[in-house]
Amino acid sequence: MPQVQTKKITFKVARAVELEPGLVLPPGLYTGTKTRTRVDSVGGVSWTPSKYKLELTADQLTNLSAQIELNLISKNIDVTKFVRQGKLRVADHSDCRTLIRIASGTDAALNAPSFEGKS
Repeated sequence: MPQVQTKKITFKVARAVELEPGLVLPPGLYTGTKTRTRVDSVGGVSWTPSKYKLELTADQLTNLSAQIELNLISKNIDVTKFVRQGKLRVADHSDCRTLIRIASGTDAALNAPSFEGKS
């Protein structure tokens, strides 16, 4: 039986990307997921290519001037093609420490606990 693995990740956007007509994602860090499926066969274990989704709240969509549906709480957008094109990339640990430093207004992030070894 296939096993689905979903992992919460952070995307880094270096340049504005139009995800769909009227929805342009400005540079920054965004929350999303990476999903892949484990397939067992006689030849061994393999994984399907990863699929990536961006999670935007209704507030984020409003701030991006997107037209949103009434009572919308959040929207998941398949951004797999943008990741494969290099327009979005999965942020590494240094990107996350930079975000903490910017948010706190200090260089405290340089001494933040390391994320190494945590998947």
